[in-house]
Amino acid sequence: MKGRIIRPDFYSGDKIVQLTATVKSGTVTKKKVFDFLVRKAPRTAEQSLQEDESYLKKNIPKNVKDNIVIMKSHTLPAGCSVKWSIGESKNITVDGKVTRPDFGLPNVEATLKATLTKNETTRDVNIPITILSLTEEDEISAAARLVNWDLIKNKNIDKARVTSDLILPSTLGGINVEWASSNPNYINAQGGVTRPEYVDADVQVSLTAYLSKGAKKSSVTVTGIKVLRKSASAKQRCEEYVSDINKWMHWVTANGTNTNKDLSSIKESFILPAENEDIMLTWSVVNSSGEPAEVSYFKIQYQDNPSTVASGPIGLISNKRYVATVTRPVDNTVQVYMKVKAQISSTEVEGVQVPGGDSEKIHTLVILGEKVTEAPASVPTLKDPSEGAATWSAPAHKGEVGK
Repeated sequence: MKGRIIRPDFYSGDKIVQLTATVKSGTVTKKKVFDFLVRKAPRTAEQSLQEDESYLKKNIPKNVKDNIVIMKSHTLPAGCSVKWSIGESKNITVDGKVTRPDFGLPNVEATLKATLTKNETTRDVNIPITILSLTEEDEISAAARLVNWDLIKNKNIDKARVTSDLILPSTLGGINVEWASSNPNYINAQGGVTRPEYVDADVQVSLTAYLSKGAKKSSVTVTGIKVLRKSASAKQRCEEYVSDINKWMHWVTANGTNTNKDLSSIKESFILPAENEDIMLTWSVVNSSGEPAEVSYFKIQYQDNPSTVASGPIGLISNKRYVATVTRPVDNTVQVYMKVKAQISSTEVEGVQVPGGDSEKIHTLVILGEKVTEAPASVPTLKDPSEGAATWSAPAHKGEVGK
């Protein structure tokens, strides 16, 4: 006996079939039941076409406000491929991108034609839709989505580094726009930028766009805008260099012995730079009033193209340099004065050549005696040279301190 299997229809689903085997021997009969799962048949091409037609009609809205995402798909749930055509309509494309008529214009009627294909079978499906005109609220929402950094940045690349004027449009797609600044001293309502002075800090600003049409209103705020302070003038750069010892202290401590950061424990000679980028530097030994002085414990001499180039933690030292020669006293500590003068002949600021500047400052150094490992505790904190020289309470061999 042969068994013939007839698979259930796709929509009927899988079926359980029972087969009973009967075995006889003489007067004895035995039966055994077997369960078999018969899988449903695959969809037919017609079934696939019907399912995907229903899917399209169910999922494409009759009244359209947004892009139709499923028109971008070329394979539908039941396995049909689809090709779209839209006739003469200018308000929707074959990939479902919708352009709604402006506020006040009539709705647009359109027919989408989907050609479905499964295996060798095809079917055309026509789907009528109505593309709704924009309302005032819709127009404002669309305009609000345009408000971002890219809209207003103008020539500025990064909103955290604003240096020039922004563009703040007064209309967007027929929507009125008014702007307000959280800090109009630095960005005004027209987008004009005023940078803080160099001595001040960068400034954070947010800009709010107030959109309106008729009685409908909305607002969008662009945050994270930073207006950078102005670049330093030549004079400011010189003043900053001579005042901030952190800018040149690594030259003093390059050999590892002069390790302090305030010039109060000098033990051996060191190198000083003759230039830093476009800043030319002059170093000299002076007295507390800033006049040139001769000091046996401390001398500064300019070197141009020395025979050897020193190196240290900061790498090779420029072949244009000053050598500060330190001769330590035996028992006591001495105080000396060093003046640095910085000059810039001219410099370029934001593409414009501007006159240079100069500045100078006197720094106080403490040279430790050979038997002294650090500045004595009884030595008071050194005053700024402009306030007069510090006095020493411990008996000291004053040496020559540039009087």
